[in-house]
Amino acid sequence: SFLPCTPAGVMALLERTGVEIAGKKCVVIGRSNIVGKPMAMLLLHANGTVTICHSRTKNLLKIHRFGSDSRGRLSLQGMAKTICFSMPYDTNIVSRRPN
Repeated sequence: SFLPCTPAGVMALLERTGVEIAGKKCVVIGRSNIVGKPMAMLLLHANGTVTICHSRTKNLLKIHRFGSDSRGRLSLQGMAKTICFSMPYDTNIVSRRPN
């Protein structure tokens, strides 16, 4: 079967770096059909305990006991982290050529 390329790439990256998913708490922030939901399903298939959070999730830092640094930024020390995002395809930017 076919897998969405970004979540499949993340799983390959985690596997190649020796990150054990089975039995671990996995948090997916985002619920898009392209990245978030497929990523959650792949982590679940790898026996991770998956939580999906999104823009309406309240108290994300408190719920998952994430820490924060002195500036109040999210701190994920000791955790495997991957960051994936998608950008809208803007033909005006892509097709523009320098003179």
